[in-house]
Amino acid sequence: MTGRARRGVLLQRLPTFTGVERWETVDEVLAALAWYEATIPDWTAPRAHGLVVDGSVVISNLESHLLPAAVLAHVIGHDGSTAAIAVTPSQLADAIRILAPAEACDHWDHPNLRAWRDVTSDEIVAIYVGR
Repeated sequence: MTGRARRGVLLQRLPTFTGVERWETVDEVLAALAWYEATIPDWTAPRAHGLVVDGSVVISNLESHLLPAAVLAHVIGHDGSTAAIAVTPSQLADAIRILAPAEACDHWDHPNLRAWRDVTSDEIVAIYVGR
């Protein structure tokens, strides 16, 4: 099955993520990724993404951890292209709340959630490096 076909199957399984408390399996996490990617106009998964707080990189991802990239992009209204975008503490809190169900899946370590939860500053910038 191609990646596009798999994404279509996953989208059919989970038509909405409202009220979902736990994504326990890899398939559930991938379905969440597919759903968020499909809801962002002109979305293209970035080559790299991260978060800068007070001028310092607190988390960076190179071709990995695409669900956090899509969730944060969904919250801030971004398409995944190369950009540096100011993020409010409220927006980051929304992204943490949306991404938290993924912690139920122990296939990944969830470094983005850990780093995001440690942010206490108002000086937050999301970094995306497009393909």
